[in-house]
Amino acid sequence: MKEVIKAIGVQRVWEATSNADVAAAQEKYYKQSEDTKNKVRVARWVQESGGLIHDPPAWDKYNKKPAQSLAQGDAVPFTPSESYKQKADSLAEVIKAIGVQRTWEATSNADVAAA
Repeated sequence: MKEVIKAIGVQRVWEATSNADVAAAQEKYYKQSEDTKNKVRVARWVQESGGLIHDPPAWDKYNKKPAQSLAQGDAVPFTPSESYKQKADSLAEVIKAIGVQRTWEATSNADVAAA
């Protein structure tokens, strides 16, 4: 009888330890799951609100001048007449390129048709 009582005691100790381990593991995974859900909620909120950084630029914040442009070459004037001239020049180059392409296509089509 003592052996049975001893075996039952050992079994109960093992069950209590096992139950405690299972409960700790479940709590750990539950907490990880909740942390993940909270991170997703925060990320969704950040995405909906357009980001977290809504501060003014640093030069405004500290009354400093903005850094100079990193663009290579001379600055392009932003007057309307200069802008219209640049657009017209660009359009002329595009039309010229289209003419060359159409000439090539016509020659190519004629060669294919003659073959």
